[in-house]
Amino acid sequence: MSIPEVPAAPLSTRAVIDGIFAAAATGELEDVLDWWADDGVLDDITLGRVFSGKTELRPYLDWYFKALPDLDFTPARILVDGPYAAVEWAEICHLTGPFDGVPADGRELRLRALDLFEIRDGKVQHESSWYGDAWFRRRIGSIASEGPWPPALPRGASWSDPVVHDRRPTTSSADTRRVIEGLFAAAATGVTIEVLRWWADDGVLDDVTLAQRFSGKAELGAYLDMYYRAMPDLDFKPRLLIVDGPWALVEWAEICHLLAPFDGVPADGRELRLRAVDLFEVRDGLVARESGWYGDGYLRDRLELADPSGLPLPIPRGSSW
Repeated sequence: MSIPEVPAAPLSTRAVIDGIFAAAATGELEDVLDWWADDGVLDDITLGRVFSGKTELRPYLDWYFKALPDLDFTPARILVDGPYAAVEWAEICHLTGPFDGVPADGRELRLRALDLFEIRDGKVQHESSWYGDAWFRRRIGSIASEGPWPPALPRGASWSDPVVHDRRPTTSSADTRRVIEGLFAAAATGVTIEVLRWWADDGVLDDVTLAQRFSGKAELGAYLDMYYRAMPDLDFKPRLLIVDGPWALVEWAEICHLLAPFDGVPADGRELRLRAVDLFEVRDGLVARESGWYGDGYLRDRLELADPSGLPLPIPRGSSW
């Protein structure tokens, strides 16, 4: 009597992430696609485009790898929470192939990225991708204020604290979750002083979208006041919270209105559709660092890029595209 084969258990979330990033580092398109579900979906939040299934993923990834061949996709930080993973990576690379209408002129780009994954049955089912400041500044010939920019960095490093992979977490996941929930509840009130209660005195916030850094409560307070006055109808309701030791990733998505000046944009009441991720590090019960990326609707309105008819439909508050 033959013994029936036992199906192999699906790979863990961390194993899939390690595998797909190792494949991406080779630039071998088919090796990367092997890690994707056949009906997987990739949301490029920076470009405001969605690619569904391997038929659409293949030309997009081929375009990406050919335009930026010296990317090696070395993660600076990985958070895993059940089927979800968040990966931060930051690199200097060069545009040696055309990308989204930008000619291949060899320009240097400093990408700071955050990729949010959902894994099912050992394959990538969904990825949402934000990548950072320098691309857009080069894309349109510089915008807004010019600094301070984070310094250049080695591959695989982060503009936040250096990565020490074997460092023992100083804060438990439960404590981190408590702090993040408290911080977002305070943010929903729009009262800056209540939000700052959750911040360390020497906390640092990197607004990756604006390419600006705010250090200490004096700078943080001025930035938060600008943010809350400009978009008072934001309620900062998290759609997804990933917690891994002292680190947390929050995804949120909302429709709001620009009712006060923001980073040089006049208060004209325009509707903004923000899709955002915030990456936090919590120490001693307070936020020590935050890096924030926010999405397509703001930048497309800000820079008047592309045709807004191709953007995702409006969504209820607190839900996701």
